[in-house]
This record gives sequence, C-alpha cells and structure tokens, in this order.
Amino acid sequence: GGGASGTRHDGRAADAWSLRRMAQGMVELLLREGADVNEKGAAGWTALLAAASAGKEGAVRVLLAGGARADEAAEDGKTPLMQVRERGRAAFSC
Repeated sequence: GGGASGTRHDGRAADAWSLRRMAQGMVELLLREGADVNEKGAAGWTALLAAASAGKEGAVRVLLAGGARADEAAEDGKTPLMQVRERGRAAFSC
C-alpha cells in the first residue's frame, strides 16, 4: 500500500504510479489529486521513466504536460527520451 507517496516492492515507482498497468486517465487523476510527478521510487525511477520504459505513450504525454522532468535519468543513465527511442514508437500504447 502507501498511496501516491509509497514505494512498490520493486522500488521502481510510487504505488500510485504503477504505470505498467496504468491508463492515461489514472495519471490525469493522480495529477489532479496533487501527486508529485517527479517523485522517485526506491530505485530512483520517476513516473515518467516508468511510463517511458513501459511504453505508455498517453501517460508520458500527460506527465510531461504536468511538469515531469524529461532530463531525470535512471541509475543506468538512461533518460525517458532514451527509453522511448529504445522502444520505438510502435511499442507505445495509450
């Protein structure tokens, strides 16, 4: 558990930013409720990094519009843009 500020068991992002399953609408709701778009999980991943890695194009767009920092890199040095480029546009879903 833990709401928008709790961390997942793998530490990749806050509980509320479970972006591997999250739809764009949920991201919008979390932002309206005041979730910190740049909060890092235990492994240093932001919601934007997680969304880019998971191929969630709609969530990426909403997070960027909500002020997510596109220059935040994961521990491996990869930024969200690098994640997107690695996946290729065809890998993205809304």
